[in-house]
Amino acid sequence: MNKEKIIRISENERISLLRELSFLVRADIPLHECFKILENQNSKKRLRALYNRLSLATETGLSLSRSLKKTSPSFATHDLEIIAMGEESANLWQSTEFLRESLERKRTLRQKIVSASFYPATAGLVTLGVCLFIFLYVLPKILPVFQSLSVELPAATRLLLFLSQTIQSAGLLSLAAFTLGLMLILYIAKKVPLVRESMEKVLFHIPVAGMIAQSYNLSQASMVLQSLLKSGATLTDSLLAAAKASPLSVFQKEFIRLSEKITHGISLEKCFAEKKVFPAQFVSLVSLGDRTGSLIESVSFLSEYYEKELDRLSKGLSTVLEPVLMIIIGLIVGLVAVGVVSPMYSLTSHLHG
Repeated sequence: MNKEKIIRISENERISLLRELSFLVRADIPLHECFKILENQNSKKRLRALYNRLSLATETGLSLSRSLKKTSPSFATHDLEIIAMGEESANLWQSTEFLRESLERKRTLRQKIVSASFYPATAGLVTLGVCLFIFLYVLPKILPVFQSLSVELPAATRLLLFLSQTIQSAGLLSLAAFTLGLMLILYIAKKVPLVRESMEKVLFHIPVAGMIAQSYNLSQASMVLQSLLKSGATLTDSLLAAAKASPLSVFQKEFIRLSEKITHGISLEKCFAEKKVFPAQFVSLVSLGDRTGSLIESVSFLSEYYEKELDRLSKGLSTVLEPVLMIIIGLIVGLVAVGVVSPMYSLTSHLHG
């Protein structure tokens, strides 16, 4: 018998599934009937096939979390744990609704980062394109005229000649080599933990960018902790899930270490004191929440705090980079202008002399 093909669904499709499923489950419609309804109202063949399989699986008595795990790998492990705990506590509609809200918040966070990076990236590419156009097409037609004159060329013009000749001879090759080298470094960083950790430490020391990376990671981790703890998961399992949700390996390793220490009966406060990886505010609030029995409220507050902090930093990124890019563009234009105009004055002075 052929193995059924795994169906992958996008983030938007997962959010839509959870939204509609939460509404139908709340209306006390059996799970297999919910998926039949979703199958009938959907026009996409791939999603219809997914809903059909989920309907058949849940009709045989398989839980929703196990059905999703079997049918589609698109849901993360901690997402399935939230659904499973909702089923065990007979609060499935609340779990699916809470999970939908969490996924939407994560999507919004990523969109903010992409939006904040769009302007600097676009401006940088335009600047690079203008520079290549000037040095490859404009200057090679102008500078040879000045070079043929029997006058000493100004320093700015000699610099332009040198840059133009260098870029023409090896510039594009160097650019290709730089791009391939960067791709190789990123690949090695992904495969070699030590290299990845070193690059992350460098990232943390870059103004604004380091704070954005830290806020994004802690927001994601706090969101997962809030989701699982609220669903009834143990702290150790929640910390392991937070490790999987953290993009940076520095935080991944620390959440795993915390989970292992807590298993041996060590309090969070003592665990945090052993290694200073997290910011002081995160440590203080989580330790206080663990000590007073209000950990869910603490991580919920931290999740919202880091979301707002990320929003503030992402807006500030464009504000910081815009003048820097303008200065770079101005210097390039100024150099070209001086390098082209200066020889004309030198020639005029030579003729009058």
